[in-house]
Amino acid sequence: MWLLLIINALSVFGYASFTLHPELLVQFPWSQPIYALSYPFFARLQIIVCLWICIRACHPVLSWRWLIYFAVACLLSFTMEFGGTTYGIPFGQYDY
Repeated sequence: MWLLLIINALSVFGYASFTLHPELLVQFPWSQPIYALSYPFFARLQIIVCLWICIRACHPVLSWRWLIYFAVACLLSFTMEFGGTTYGIPFGQYDY
């Protein structure tokens, strides 16, 4: 859980510093490559760490039954995204 807190703190710090004040990227040239990598890296790392935390919390209680709930959640999430990008349900047509 501490790892997730650190990841979030770094993400908020980077957003508040460099996204809201892009002139700092010019002022500190070393920050440009870090900034370019930070968006995809921290977003993916946060998802992986959250999944790990959920597995560590659910497995002792549910044993391997948590996989059923995980599969249902993934299927529901995929169906909603597919419906939105393909048919515009429920908020109108959009794409990535």
